Amino acid sequence: MVRNATFWDKFWRDKYGRDVIWQKPNLFLSTWFIATVFTWFLPFVGIKRGLGVIATVALLTWSLLEIGKGVNYFRRLIGFLILVILIINRLH
Repeated sequence: MVRNATFWDKFWRDKYGRDVIWQKPNLFLSTWFIATVFTWFLPFVGIKRGLGVIATVALLTWSLLEIGKGVNYFRRLIGFLILVILIINRLH
C-alpha cells in the first residue's frame, strides 16, 4: 500500500523518497561560480563586465531550471528566491 506524500515530504524529498537539500553543482552553477571568482581577481574592467554578464546569465538559467524542474519544493523555492534577488539587483 502506497501512502500519499505529505507537503512535508514533497518539500524535502525527491520522487524516490530521498531527502535532497544539496546536489552536486551542475554546469550553470559551476559557470556562475568560476566567472564570479575570476571577476574578483581580474583588473580589466571590460573583461570583468563580460564575466559578470556570463555569471548572471548562468545563475538566471539555473534558477529557472530549478523553478521548473527542481526535485522538490525546497529546491524550487531556492530557485525562485535567487530569481527574485537577480530581478531586484537588476532594478537597482
